[in-house]
Amino acid sequence: MWLRRLDRRQRLWIAPSQWAEIRKAVGLTQAACDQAAWAITPDGEKRRGAEAVNTALDALIGWGGCDWLYRRPGIRPLQDAIYQWIADHRGRLPGVTPALAQPGGWRPQHRR
Repeated sequence: MWLRRLDRRQRLWIAPSQWAEIRKAVGLTQAACDQAAWAITPDGEKRRGAEAVNTALDALIGWGGCDWLYRRPGIRPLQDAIYQWIADHRGRLPGVTPALAQPGGWRPQHRR
């Protein structure tokens, strides 16, 4: 999972959507998780798709510029369209391995 590899400082807590107890704790359905990536902010706000990716990248970088850029006029629809295309074709893209099928199994990363 590319995001997990980028998180060298372990600023994110990443969990596969197949974990029902995690979905239940944050109020998401399996169908919603199958359609898009989600980010849950420390204050409990749910962000979906491209917005979730921007939120995660901001947490990794510690800057806030990705979210700022996403909210600029014209950028949001463009990023949303790109995200949706990738989501619709993710099974055919190289290097895509479901979290639970990765070698060595899946273990959550905990923040330091």
